[in-house]
Amino acid sequence: MYLSNREMMIKELQNAVALYPDYQVRVTGHSLGGALATIAAMDIHDNLGIENVHTITFASPRVGNHDFAQQWNDRLAESSMRFVHENDIVPHIPFPQLGYEHVGYEMWETQGEVKACSVISEDFSCSWAIPSDEWRVQDHFTYLNVQLHGCNAFNESSVLEY
Repeated sequence: MYLSNREMMIKELQNAVALYPDYQVRVTGHSLGGALATIAAMDIHDNLGIENVHTITFASPRVGNHDFAQQWNDRLAESSMRFVHENDIVPHIPFPQLGYEHVGYEMWETQGEVKACSVISEDFSCSWAIPSDEWRVQDHFTYLNVQLHGCNAFNESSVLEY
């Protein structure tokens, strides 16, 4: 999926960086889009040589193995945020037991507040502390009080709310 759009994205990004060399490049996405944003950020940083890459993901699943996560964190963790809402199931998959590991710092939205987690990758004092029997699909569809329109299978009449 990423590779099918990569060439166009890189061309447009190179044009934008040429016009605005002092601007930050921000890569963002929700769910699968968050996983793709993670891959894109590393690609942009490593293969285009753009140092000023910032990544913000919402509900991203784990993307790569330990080596990928370590390389990503060495390059991009300080300029990234990975949001998890309450007990969202998606950020907990695929499982670490299969060799997958999160990248960056988690920002855990819980009980109406956002907690900045202090450990890169898996912080056991944040969402990873939630037992698997408490993970919820419905928490996947609201982030930072924004209900994602058209995504909520539990409420067909949902609308985008701020």
